[in-house]
Amino acid sequence: MTAQQRVALVTGASSGIGKEVALRLVDAGFQVVGTSRDASGLTGGEGLPFVDLDVASDASVTSAVEHLVGRFGRVDVLVNKPGIGSAEVSSIAGLVPRPQMRGARRPADVNIDGPAGRDGAPGAAVPS
Repeated sequence: MTAQQRVALVTGASSGIGKEVALRLVDAGFQVVGTSRDASGLTGGEGLPFVDLDVASDASVTSAVEHLVGRFGRVDVLVNKPGIGSAEVSSIAGLVPRPQMRGARRPADVNIDGPAGRDGAPGAAVPS
């Protein structure tokens, strides 16, 4: 890493939009660290190391940020793109897929609320 190279943290970089954003930041010259709830075995290639981070856990967030600051001295950019889906799908009359009710709130907790939705953020309304 060069002194001028910016450091980016990309949550949810193991797949989908998060992965594409992380790879584009690498191509743009950023030092990127990707995150996943289980980063063991993940390799994003040159310039994209992974660390464990579960955005629904304050302790996990703190640990990941402390790791980055300890390694790079700072975090310049945060791309917060966590996301989980539900593999359990049923259908209404066999036509429209819908998530099973068991565990259906967990994806919304992560994808929509996250820690900021749960705890609030400066200048933001708290969901009811």
